[in-house]
Amino acid sequence: MKFNLKKYQKILPVGLLSVFLLGSLLYVVLFYRPTLDMSIKDQPVIKVESRSQAEIEVYKELPYKATFNLTTGESFAMDMRFLGLSYFSENELKRLDAISSKSFWGKFTPFFDTKQKQLISIYPNRMFWLAPLNKTLDSHPELLKQEPTTNYLTVDAEGNLIIADAIPGYQIDKEAFIKAANEITKTGKFNEISLESSALAAESQAETLAQYPNLLQKSEFPLSSEYIPQHNLKTGLQKMQNIYIAAGETLTVSDLLGKLDASSGYLATKDKKGKDVYGLGVEQMIDAIEQLAQAKMSVKSYRGQHFNIGDPAQGLTQLTIENNTANDMVFSLSIEDDKLSVVLASK
Repeated sequence: MKFNLKKYQKILPVGLLSVFLLGSLLYVVLFYRPTLDMSIKDQPVIKVESRSQAEIEVYKELPYKATFNLTTGESFAMDMRFLGLSYFSENELKRLDAISSKSFWGKFTPFFDTKQKQLISIYPNRMFWLAPLNKTLDSHPELLKQEPTTNYLTVDAEGNLIIADAIPGYQIDKEAFIKAANEITKTGKFNEISLESSALAAESQAETLAQYPNLLQKSEFPLSSEYIPQHNLKTGLQKMQNIYIAAGETLTVSDLLGKLDASSGYLATKDKKGKDVYGLGVEQMIDAIEQLAQAKMSVKSYRGQHFNIGDPAQGLTQLTIENNTANDMVFSLSIEDDKLSVVLASK
């Protein structure tokens, strides 16, 4: 049998290519863990295997919370990452997302991508806005405004019912904030930044609350650690800080919250179908008031967190109570030490 050398010379490159691809495939599947080289402030290069690891390493070394001093006298801190400020460019984040993937193609692509070999260099004054700051502030106007707080009832260390002082709010000038935020990206300075602001006067209810000297009950409830439920609860609190209910009166407390939508200042979460659901967090106030009302008056109808069927914040804010006593009462709500405080008092 005559050996056909030319035939095998044509087949050989194809065979070698097949072996190479198969070997690469097995290596990627069984052994390959994509990494990126990253350096922070010219320190020794480290290898990161995911976006989350890279962000943890960077934010251990570099600041991300800014502190602001207002001309009205207040001060506050803000996590600038929430506004879209990042030490990573969009392209660098895409590269980090590529190595973070656990799928086969997510690992296979970085294996052949030469751009993945480029070093990511992080510096304190090298920052990027991942979204237009102006649009972010338009979507979250609450970031530049602190609503004033009227007087409310609380209990001191000796158990005495006292009236807390009203606290004025403030409004930060939007353009001044944008200018200050952009200055952070140039200088890397995050501390004690001066900002122009105007005061918002607080309504006084001290005289009215003084008519309710009898403490009936006080309860406290821990706040959610998540931003949206906290924001929605605080928004609702501004609308129903002191709820007065006369003897014999029936009141639908949940109506005081207003419509649960963006126009009322509430933020949305996504339900299981991806639909915006506004107001998650306000049901905590409804639940808290219901618990005190059960003990001291009559609850006519209630649908809250404890009876939740389905998606949060949908239909969870209905509460009607009747003061079936001979005394006028007030529910006084406040936030103290990261807890929702509800005081029930009577004349």
